[in-house]
Amino acid sequence: MVISDPINLLKDIQRTAEIVHGNIYLVGGCLRDFLLDRPVNDIDLAISGDAELLSQKLASQTQGQAFPLDAYRGIYRVLAHQTDNNTSQIDITTFESNIEADLSYRDLTIDSLAIPLNEINHAKHPSEWSIIDPFNGKNDLLNKIIRAIKPEIYSDDPVRLLRTIRIASELNFSIEPDTIKFMEWHYNKIQNSPGERIRDEFLKILSGNFLEESIYRLSDIGILGIIFPELQEGRDVVQPKEHYWNVYDHNLQCAFKVDLLLDDSRNIDINKHPELKYVPSNDITKKYFQSECSDSHTRTTILKLAALLHDVGKPKTKQIDSNGKMRFLGHSEIGMELARNALERLRISNRGIETVCTMIKEHLRPSQIAPTGEMPSKRALYRYFRDLEDVAIDTLFLNLADYLAARGPLIDIYDWSVHCDRIRYILEEGSETNNTITNSNLISGHDLINTLGLKPGPYFKIILENISEAQAEGFVKTKEDALSLAKKKYIEYSSVGDTDAETKS
Repeated sequence: MVISDPINLLKDIQRTAEIVHGNIYLVGGCLRDFLLDRPVNDIDLAISGDAELLSQKLASQTQGQAFPLDAYRGIYRVLAHQTDNNTSQIDITTFESNIEADLSYRDLTIDSLAIPLNEINHAKHPSEWSIIDPFNGKNDLLNKIIRAIKPEIYSDDPVRLLRTIRIASELNFSIEPDTIKFMEWHYNKIQNSPGERIRDEFLKILSGNFLEESIYRLSDIGILGIIFPELQEGRDVVQPKEHYWNVYDHNLQCAFKVDLLLDDSRNIDINKHPELKYVPSNDITKKYFQSECSDSHTRTTILKLAALLHDVGKPKTKQIDSNGKMRFLGHSEIGMELARNALERLRISNRGIETVCTMIKEHLRPSQIAPTGEMPSKRALYRYFRDLEDVAIDTLFLNLADYLAARGPLIDIYDWSVHCDRIRYILEEGSETNNTITNSNLISGHDLINTLGLKPGPYFKIILENISEAQAEGFVKTKEDALSLAKKKYIEYSSVGDTDAETKS
């Protein structure tokens, strides 16, 4: 979370630090962001004294709370209260010898910077501060270069492989050749890193800028295939002529198309991307996709994750039928289970896993909901929103991204506009129909018992679903209509028994 007033927070820290023994430095990424005039998300401090004491004093000063991240190594975190009712994160690390030695353990030159806390002059711009810079990081900042301090940083902590690419995308910096070479030497060590740490960095990459460049960098170095071997299996799997890319690149392109469809942070030239003219988007959908979904990330980010994995079931289901036609029967269901395994390895939350898996399983449904050239019936719309619940809208946009990623540069704009019209219809008409029924259930199980005198049984749920579908189609409009249909369905189902009734639904 962005710190609303980092300079004032620094002043509070300086006042508190005066009563704590030891040399205290502002270090790392937050100092880098000060120098670049970027929003500061957290404060990083290094202290030669008692980090625990400093954390407790800061928590008291800022009406926040302090807790250890690694008490043995002297690493603490403070969540400081801000005037806007948000919290600021302050991380405090103990160093034992001198600050230059401490900086040598960091990963990138642009993050191996420090300044004594008591020497910060708030009257000057950060670029004029007296920065301790043993690895010439300020020069790399000036030249927009990402440079590793030494090759060992990636063997010591392989998650830095992801962090390097993430920082490059955040800053729009270039990774210099030797650093890429170091990453290629150690890329396979990422498999030994904790899943939750890989998850955190990878989701930040998905939510960041320049997604296509970042993902292909991960792919070229080999990191992506280690994290998702399920993706790797699609590299040499060709697809029917309707598809421009093989399965592997199609999956990647689908994630990039989500980025294109939903990213409002860039000024995209509509003349270069005429397909965007037809996308069914409004302020409501924009707000929807900006809302948090899972693992502290938005629906947009989780949708990109689903897009990346949506066709991982194709390599295992590819077959050629007797007519020579290529088919991938059941690939959505197989892909859902493969994706589930991958997401469990990364310790994605249960909600995130179910969200992604449902989208993968149902990603073709918007295209198959009605015959070609027709709009779906009200019953089909009702069933779609009933079955997919809170990922119904997400799946519509996954379907759009899948369409774009299938045709690639050979897309027919007219066909695309027709497809967008269908998705828009599902989005608008389906949402309205579903909301109307959800907010106006005409009868309940109590009515079946008290008014019709029916004996409770498993067919109750089926009868109520029949009524909701008939209501969606406009055949049932009043409570009397609903009771009449319920009685008819009860007679129909009871004649074949409860088990058959369940099957009949």
